[in-house]
This record gives sequence, structure tokens and C-alpha cells, in this order.
Amino acid sequence: MPFRQSLSELFRCRICLQVSLIVCFSILLVEAAILIPSYLRLQNTQLDRLGAEALRDVTIILNGHDHHDLDDILQDAEVRLTGSHIVGLSVYSGSGRLLSSIGEVPRLAFDGAGRQTSPGEPVIVDDRLEVVLDSHETALPFAVVARLDTSDAREELRAFVKRVGALVAIIALFVSGVTIGTIRVLVLRPLLQIRSNLFGAQQDPTHSERYRIETTRNDEIGDMVGTMNTLLERLSSSHRSELLEREQRTKDYADASSDWFWEMDENLRFSYFSDRFTEVTGVDQKLLLGRTRQETGIPSVDPEAWEEHLDDLRHHRPFRNFVHPRTMADGTVVWLSINGKPIFDEYGNFKGYRGAGSDITRLKQAEEQLANKTAKIESQAARLEEALKSQIEYNNLQKEFVSMASHEFRTPLTIIDTAAQRMARKAAEHAPDDLRERVEIIRDAVKRLVVMIESTLDSARAEAGKIDFHPHRLCVEDLVTGVINRIQDIAPTHRIAVDLDGAPEEITGDPGLLEQVLTNLLSNAVKYSPADSEIEVTAGTRDGDLEIGVRDHGVGIPSDEIPKLFQKYFRASTSTGIAGTGLGLYLIRRLVKMHGGSIGVESTKGDGATFTLRLPIECTRQAETEAEARPAVAAARG
Repeated sequence: MPFRQSLSELFRCRICLQVSLIVCFSILLVEAAILIPSYLRLQNTQLDRLGAEALRDVTIILNGHDHHDLDDILQDAEVRLTGSHIVGLSVYSGSGRLLSSIGEVPRLAFDGAGRQTSPGEPVIVDDRLEVVLDSHETALPFAVVARLDTSDAREELRAFVKRVGALVAIIALFVSGVTIGTIRVLVLRPLLQIRSNLFGAQQDPTHSERYRIETTRNDEIGDMVGTMNTLLERLSSSHRSELLEREQRTKDYADASSDWFWEMDENLRFSYFSDRFTEVTGVDQKLLLGRTRQETGIPSVDPEAWEEHLDDLRHHRPFRNFVHPRTMADGTVVWLSINGKPIFDEYGNFKGYRGAGSDITRLKQAEEQLANKTAKIESQAARLEEALKSQIEYNNLQKEFVSMASHEFRTPLTIIDTAAQRMARKAAEHAPDDLRERVEIIRDAVKRLVVMIESTLDSARAEAGKIDFHPHRLCVEDLVTGVINRIQDIAPTHRIAVDLDGAPEEITGDPGLLEQVLTNLLSNAVKYSPADSEIEVTAGTRDGDLEIGVRDHGVGIPSDEIPKLFQKYFRASTSTGIAGTGLGLYLIRRLVKMHGGSIGVESTKGDGATFTLRLPIECTRQAETEAEARPAVAAARG
């Protein structure tokens, strides 16, 4: 049995088989290197021996050629050649003529010049040895070709090969056996043990130090075993540390994600609760262990959620966020959320449930607070919506009233202005000076009322989106100089300096609206500047836009009031005592935005103001009237 086991181990050992094959092959190579030359030498020796014997026999047979006829000699030779290796002879003259033959006729022939074969050189023909013996070798006046039987030589060669082959096989088997036995004792057994222990450590890395191998060997195998023992100890230590760390990490994750854990068996009876269950829920786990959900029940749970939960358990389905309340001993209500996963074995058999639970009381309270806040916000939003509707209705009524009142005012004002003009013409001819002054005061008051009413109407039209917008190409220089000339006519005491260098020749815009914008800006500059002061108007190009600046040296605007300057009805504190409605700049900004432009202001109180107008050279906002007007209405309401 041990022999069979050892033999089985040897045959299973790939290294042993490889080494055995290499050793055998090496021995065969060495023996072949010795056997082949020995065989060839033996063969040559046998051939030389047969040739020498043939020469001797031929010389003896043909020695009486002087006294007898050659044919008679050869006939007598057949009897004498019995027991000799010669089985055939052919005799030739020195010129190569065949004189006579006996026995098996040789295939070789002598042509007198030895061209067929060298004299004395044996040649194998049809498994026979044939040799040419010329007159020099036989000391006879003719040449002889002898045909020899080689069977004895072949047998001797076969016997030699068998002897040497058997010896080689014995040596190969002996050396291989010794080699394999040595390898088995010194290498195979330790390697098999190392392999077995490594496989065991691979299956159980946590206890890999158990697979150490005790050895006292002081060779490479011993070094390998020592290194393996060290690695196994490190592997065991590292794996245990990693396992402990992984368990701690899993525990930390579980504690962070849930407050407690639970299990059910295959009969849906509670079989386990973690330590914090009673602390969190206020329910003694002993009251639940060994009982089903239906047996324990949950007071105050939502009936629909309860039936759905029981149905999940009956059908072994996973579930999440089964929310229900629990009342603590002190009357405090806590809200719990339960998750569960069904467990099956490798054959698909149901084994129970595992799950986790969390205290979501704070979340529930936050949801209730959020719901209360949402309801409050919705109530406030409803009140604001009602207020906004009322405000919109009021604004619409206000606009309707302003529009109607403006129209109602315009007719009598026009009549008064016409009458004042007639009175002024008659007063210029016959009335005293004080009467003419009063007439001029009336006309001036009428003009102010007309301007105020026109501003109010324009503002109402802008909010309603009723301003007509008809852009086309227009000359910048004509636009600016035309407005300046009109202003200069009504304000001769002010000097207006104009610089149009760098301005584009043309832009796209509504001429009437742009003239109104520039007129309002210059009118304000005149209104808020002292007499004999200078107003500067510049025009140029900046970032592809037309930029127009209007600077005055009047009362200026406080810096904290600049953000409110373009609001409806707003008037700066420095405008006290100066007539105005607070609608001019508001309307300017709206008209500029209709062109896709912008307007800004820089000012210091007491040091004048600079209004900068930027307009795109190619206006692409031709349909902007209503789109700009409607948001402005909402902004004005706000």
C-alpha cells in the first residue's frame, strides 16, 4: 500500500515526471553519442574481415591457374567454397573482359580502370557484400569480383545493438529511479505539504497560522517554508484585523442608519430584537418574542397600512417604511418606521425575515410643522392674492379715471388757451402793461397744465401698452441738432455745446419717441440749471452702441436718491420749488427700453448731473411695446 501510494504520488507529481523524462532523454542522448560510433566501427571491422577472408579464399582457389583451365578451377572451387562466405565469383581480364563466373553472379563489374568501384572497397548490393580484387591484391594476371554472404556479420551487429540497448535501458531506469526517489524525499514531499497547507490557508485565511510547517532543513526548501510561515502569520493577523474593522464598520453603518434590528422565523414569529428596541419603542421585547404581528397588534395604527403590512408578511414580500405610532409609559407618542427583507435558503425555502427600525418622531413633528406652515403660507397667499386683485382693480380704476379726467381737462384748457391768445393779441394793442402780464401768466399756467396732462396721458398709455412704435433709419445729427434748436428757442439764456464726433451717421429707431426722450432730457437740464450756464451734449459710439450724454451744471441729485430717480412720481429733494410731475424720467426710461437701450445717471448734489443714453445702432426690438409696457405696469404697482 505505501508503495502504491508513493507510485501514485510520483505519477501525480508533474515536476517528477518532467525530471524523469529529462533524465531519460539525457541518458539516451549520451548513449546514442557512444553507441552510434561504436556500431559504425564494428560494422566497418566486420566488412574489413569479410573482405580479407574473401581475398584469402580467392587467392587459394585461383593459385593453380598455370596448370589448369580457368573454368575447371572455378568448377572445382564451388566445392571448396562450401562453408565460406563467398557465394559467387566473376573473373575478368586486365582489360575488363569477363572470363568466367560461378555461383551468384556479382552485380559489380570490373572495367579495367576500376571506375565502377575502387579495388578492395566492399559494397553492399542486394543485402550481399561485393568486393573487387584486382591483380595487385591477388598477385594473379586477372581481376576478381567476389559476392559475399553477410548474414553472420548482421547477426553479430544485432547482438551488439541488443546488448548495448539493454544496458542503456537499465542505466536509464536506474538513474531515473534514483533521481525520482531523491526528488520525492527531498523535494516532492515538502512541496506537496506546502501546497496542501497553502490551499488550507486560502480556504481559512483568518486562521492561516494553523497551516505553518515545522522544519529544521537548512536548504532552499527550508528557506521557502520559513518564508511561507511568516507570510501565513501576517496573513492571519491582517485578515483578522481587516475582519474586525469590517465588522466595526458594518456595525457603525447599521447604528447610523437604524435604531434597532429584528428577526422573524419561518412561521413569522419574532425571534430576535437588538438591545435598543425597548429603549426606543417603550415596548418590552419579551412581550413580542415568539409571537406574530397579528398576535401582538399595534394600537392606533392606520388600518389600511396595517392590512398592507400583514399582506406583505403573508406573501413574503420585502417592505419599507411601515410607519406606525407607539405610546410610551409616560404617555409620549413615538413614531416608528420599519423595514424588512425576506430570507430564503439555497433551495428557495422561506426562512424568515430580517429588518431594521428607526425612530422618526422628529421627522413626523417636522412634517406637522411644515404642514402648519404651508397652510399658514397658503392662507397668507390667498389674502395677498385678494389684496393684489383689489390693488389691480384700484389701479385700473385709477388709470381709467386719470385718462378720462385728462381728456376732460384738455378740452376746457384748449378753450382757455385760445381765449388767452386772443386776449394777448388785443392786450398788446390797447390794454395796459399789468393786464398784459396777467394774460401771460394765464397762458403760462395753461401751458404747464397741458404739459402735465400730456405727461400723465403718456404714462397711462405706456402702462396700457398703447404707445405706437414705428422704427426706421434716421440721421443721428439731424435728430440731435433738431431737438437742440427747439430747446434753444425756448431757453435763449442757456448755452448748449454739442460734440457729435465719433457718432454713427444713422441708427434704427422711432423718430418721434427718440425726439421726446432727448427733448425731456434737455428740458430737465434747462429747468434745473441757472441762467447763462452751459449744457453739454455729446454723442459717440461705445461697444457698438450709440451713446448720448447730456450734462448740466445745476442743483444736482443726492447720491442716495439716484436709485429712485426713474420711479414713477418720484422727485429729488433738490427739485423743490421747480414745477414737475415726476413722470418725465419714468417715461424716458420706458421709451429707451422699447428701443432695447438703457439710461443711467451720475450726479453729485450741487454739482449738476450727467444723463447717459445708450441705444443699439440696429434696433431689433420693434415688437417691444407691449412686452415692455406690461411688466412696467406690474413694477409701477409694486
